[in-house]
Amino acid sequence: MAVDKDVVLRDYPDTFTEEFIHYCRANHLPPQLFHDMAEFMGTMPRYVCVLPHDACSTVPPTTMTTSSDESCVTAELAELLGLNVGEVIPVPWLPRRHFFSLPRSTSIGVPTPPSPRVSLLSMDAASAAAVVALRPLRGEIVWDACCAPGAKLGLLAAAVGPLGAAVGSDGGAARLAVARSLLRRRGAANVCLLAADARRLTAADAVRVAQGESGHRRQNGMTAGEERELQRWSKRQRENEGEGKGEGEEGKVRLAFASDEARKRLEKMGNSKEGGGYGGFDRVLVDAECSHDGSLAHMCLNDASKTPYTANGEDPNAKTGIDNMYRMKRLNLALKGSANTNTSTGKDLPPLVLLQLELLKNGYTQLKPGGTLVYCTCSFSYQQNEFVVQEMMRLVNASNETKQYYGGEAVLCHPFEYVHETASPDLVSPIVNLTEEQAIFLRQQLDTAGDPYGIVTAGSMTDDSSSNNGSGSSSSSSNIVGVRFWPQTFATSFQFISKIWKKPFQPSTSE
Repeated sequence: MAVDKDVVLRDYPDTFTEEFIHYCRANHLPPQLFHDMAEFMGTMPRYVCVLPHDACSTVPPTTMTTSSDESCVTAELAELLGLNVGEVIPVPWLPRRHFFSLPRSTSIGVPTPPSPRVSLLSMDAASAAAVVALRPLRGEIVWDACCAPGAKLGLLAAAVGPLGAAVGSDGGAARLAVARSLLRRRGAANVCLLAADARRLTAADAVRVAQGESGHRRQNGMTAGEERELQRWSKRQRENEGEGKGEGEEGKVRLAFASDEARKRLEKMGNSKEGGGYGGFDRVLVDAECSHDGSLAHMCLNDASKTPYTANGEDPNAKTGIDNMYRMKRLNLALKGSANTNTSTGKDLPPLVLLQLELLKNGYTQLKPGGTLVYCTCSFSYQQNEFVVQEMMRLVNASNETKQYYGGEAVLCHPFEYVHETASPDLVSPIVNLTEEQAIFLRQQLDTAGDPYGIVTAGSMTDDSSSNNGSGSSSSSSNIVGVRFWPQTFATSFQFISKIWKKPFQPSTSE
């Protein structure tokens, strides 16, 4: 898709604040991008993930990919939601029988009648693609570093199954409450949720907190003492926010939710010698805090009094007072006016970009050698995406000493290629398993979409390190840093996805 040169001079939408316009210009986000999004938003569908009622199902993948099975799920989903069968459309580039698009006005939530066979998880298709790129195996222990509101964590938990565990962490009390509520509703049986700063959380911390104190555990898997500690922390955080001090957390890790099975899996990980001291997670997802400028759910481009999902002229925010202007003011913008010098890079980086780099570095550090990490954001910005990934790669791969320190060489992989994987395909849950035809189709779609607004090109030209970033090798012939799900191509919110493999470090014999 190419941008029409005759319309590139159009101004930004009237709903944009002056600060946000400054951000867009600084990050090479042209007005036409947002005008195109505004035209598209009215036709964007809603997406749902269909999971077995038991989130830890171990149904073999060969029984879940036939067209007749997909037709049965489509019919059941239509009946469950009161839709015509033709309104429930399988997403062609996500795992069969599990991901569907629905009319935008479809309501998915507690009022939806329960099904004895499946449970529904409402999530954007591009967000689900990040978990599919990571493709955890059954029985693995995975870490979702920035897990709220919890949809990706729920999908990860379903993918690793009853013999695995999904660890989620977040540093915000309000965000954790949302994630915990979702996990409770889904009856997650293999999840551990931590209140923690993901820049500092270690695999050892997760093991220690999960082992926890002895005593009677409530329905949420926590003792009375653990619950009181979480409540005290939440109260302090609310008080700090009221005084304008932000989250104000001192770095302590607290339990927010845990199942007995998740505790057992983490205890087993703690007793394992695997990881060589570099960290114990098999896979890590870093869905980093970002400016959210590519999320259609975070802004309205036409009417400042409504959110993007206002239907039939109604304003669902009338009772809450949350309108587009409120959302705009709370966007986390990476403006250069507040840059800090990063001692590891020697560069002046905006606080948000520095946060993202620290999240990615620690996520990689806590990954065991041979493991896989996915980094994703919903920002269009080059600096928050390709730049952050390349900086992390440069730091890790700077020398044999740094590779050894981080536990392995960082190797870029195409997010939807799995050539570095050596495990049996039978260990991959059908919930995250693409057919070869689907993977090829998706890669072609991503390649065709390209860089339609020149954002990556402009960003790389202003990044003086992009041409010599020391990012090391790649398992893909294209040496791609990441892929971009453009709304106009995929009918989703925007998503940037990058995948990194921690290749076990092997010192050369000449050293």
